[in-house]
Amino acid sequence: MGIAAAVHGQEADRRDARFLEQAAQAGAFEIEASQLALRNAEHDEVKGYARKMIEAHTEMARELKALAKAGNVALPADPSPTQMRILKALQAETGAPFDREYAGDVAIAAHQDAVQLFVDAAEHAVDPEVKAYAQQQLPTLKAHLDAGLALAKTLAASGKASPDESPSSSGAGAPGTVSPASRNAPPTLLPGDKGAPTQ
Repeated sequence: MGIAAAVHGQEADRRDARFLEQAAQAGAFEIEASQLALRNAEHDEVKGYARKMIEAHTEMARELKALAKAGNVALPADPSPTQMRILKALQAETGAPFDREYAGDVAIAAHQDAVQLFVDAAEHAVDPEVKAYAQQQLPTLKAHLDAGLALAKTLAASGKASPDESPSSSGAGAPGTVSPASRNAPPTLLPGDKGAPTQ
């Protein structure tokens, strides 16, 4: 193998590893935010959504850890710095304000970022098992996003959120935008995090 080919192979391996790391951070964020929702949310719909997210992302994390172990990739245990800032903001909220923040920043924006991340890996990952994992999880993540959008509408209809539900200024992103967690990712892995991209 020539030097150029070897370097290309190393870069491809690193992109796959970066996807696994970002997926682990995204999952940890979803789980921690949803655990907060069980304690701080007011609306039963929010708590119900959170329970589903905890269950689904815990299972995704289990599969991800096995995949990372096979590829000798060390996964981060915590969310990214940007995601940690969102969690800190959520910890300060309860009741209807929490519901609004959770719906915008977690149910919608974080899943938009996760879908972007997994779409890119499903198309560009080099390792066949990494690519298959991304392809397998995409429908679930898209379903989570759809459910998050429906949750925001439910909150708006009940008067617990504004009709035009959108992530707050502390959020991970907004529909149609790239979040701060997406800016430093490798070219083929859309979102990353400045310091470090949900079922």
